[in-house]
Amino acid sequence: MQPDKIYSFEELLDEQGSLVWRTTGRSMRPLIRQGKDIIVVTKPSGRLEKYDVILYKVKNEYLLHRILEVHDGYYTVAGDNNTFLEKVTDEQIIGVMTAFKRGGKDYDLNSRKYRFYTKNWCGRFKLKCAVLKPPRAVRRGLSRVYHKIFKNR
Repeated sequence: MQPDKIYSFEELLDEQGSLVWRTTGRSMRPLIRQGKDIIVVTKPSGRLEKYDVILYKVKNEYLLHRILEVHDGYYTVAGDNNTFLEKVTDEQIIGVMTAFKRGGKDYDLNSRKYRFYTKNWCGRFKLKCAVLKPPRAVRRGLSRVYHKIFKNR
């Protein structure tokens, strides 16, 4: 690697075989916390499975979301903290998360605790939406009221 060159995730995966970094964004909370947890992503080998966490690219943006449904030619994905679904094709996928670390501790993606989380939080998408949407609607409403009162003076 050249020290002054900026590499894309695709180039790093091709050259080093894996990516290790701290993520930004909140779409994968509560599993992955922005700026605190470290994830490891490797190139996928073959067709991916339900509940795999994938790194994919849309336009010039990299996203890390979980596969909720596997279809012929595409996957239905969502962030663990999202209430909307997206379609992702195999061509958009760059890598798959193979490990993550929190507070110096490695987490096993095959552990019972992790599988329980994926099936009961991520696998019940409609229930998750019912839990997440009302508090967000209240926050949006309060924010609008605040801005009308304090920002429009």
